[in-house]
Amino acid sequence: IKYIVACLVRYWLIHTDYWQTIANRVEIATPLNSWKRLIEGVHLYDNGINPYEGDSFHESPIMLILFHFL
Repeated sequence: IKYIVACLVRYWLIHTDYWQTIANRVEIATPLNSWKRLIEGVHLYDNGINPYEGDSFHESPIMLILFHFL
């Protein structure tokens, strides 16, 4: 039953406008899973800049290449 409740809560969070509010919270979005930092890393990679030189991108290189092609 707890998995059903968890799925329902996740479904509700994805399909409401509340996800934008919590996506910016530091408790939810960390440097390792932040969508904004992933987009920034892909942008740096596209422009020939190493995204790992600074302290803003912490994803794995495989994720960087995967999202580069998406």
